[in-house]
Order: sequence, then structure tokens, then C-alpha cells
Amino acid sequence: MRRELKRVQNSAGMTLVEVMLVMAIFGIVSTMGIGFLNSAMVHLNEQTQGMEGNSSIQWALHWLSRDLRFGKNIRIINENRVECEIMVCEEAGINSWKTIAYYLTPDGTLQRKENLDIKPLASGIEQFKITFGSKADSAVKPIQIRIKQAGHRRNSQPFVEFQTEIIPRGNIP
Repeated sequence: MRRELKRVQNSAGMTLVEVMLVMAIFGIVSTMGIGFLNSAMVHLNEQTQGMEGNSSIQWALHWLSRDLRFGKNIRIINENRVECEIMVCEEAGINSWKTIAYYLTPDGTLQRKENLDIKPLASGIEQFKITFGSKADSAVKPIQIRIKQAGHRRNSQPFVEFQTEIIPRGNIP
């Protein structure tokens, strides 16, 4: 029994060289893993910013299409500003027409203005263009809206452009 105990005591544990080798391998693998994790986080951050930009543009197109579809007296000013009147239900239950406007600010924010209330709908917009479509056979002309998201030139990020066409209901009293 004493021989077995001595044999176990002599062979147990790792030498200093083995411990140093394990630490070196762990350090190299950790360094590579951190670099990989950082590059993955940078890529994920870019993707997230792109998706946020896309969702804000889609939100702006939703508001635009809703107001232009049910609005009246639609006026396009300089292809980057549109005004129309929409039906609004007041607090007392009375319906009235209010003028709203959509326009692009110089800092790239698409805004909706209703009287004195200004709401930013989307930011990071490079171009906002709105025109009447050319359908001669219809009484109501369709409205074409194009919104171009600002890309990052130095990072060669792609430019995303959204386009939609809205057919207004016309001037309904």
C-alpha cells in the first residue's frame, strides 16, 4: 500500500513547463477570440444602423401615404416639400380640415408639420423627392415618392432608396 501511495504522489500534478504551455495556448486563443468578437460587433453595429434607417424611412412612408391618400388640396412645392389638408377629429368630436406639410431639413431629417407641431419622422435622409405621376387617362394623378437614405461613402456602405406610388382619393368634401 505504501508503494501505491508513493507512486500516486510522484505522478500527480503538472510541471511548471506544462502550466506555462497551457497558459500560453489559452492566451493566444483568447486574443484571437477577442479580435473575432470585436469584428463581429462592428459588423453587427453597422447592420443595426442600416436597419434602423430602413425602419424610420418605412415609418415616414406610412405617414406620407396615409395623409396623401385621404387628404385634399395636395400641393407639391419644389419636389421636396408637399402640403395637403387632412381631416382631424377635435376633442369635442368636431371634424375639421388641417393643413400639414412634409419637408426635408438641411441636416437630413424628414419632418411632418401640423400647424405649430413639428415631428421628425426619419433622419439620415439624403434625398426626398415627390412628384405627380403622368397618367393622362385618370382623373386623379398618382403621387410618386422617393426617399434615399444617406450611405457612408468612406465605409462604402450601400445607399438604400425607397420608392412608392400613392393614388389619392381626390377632393372629397
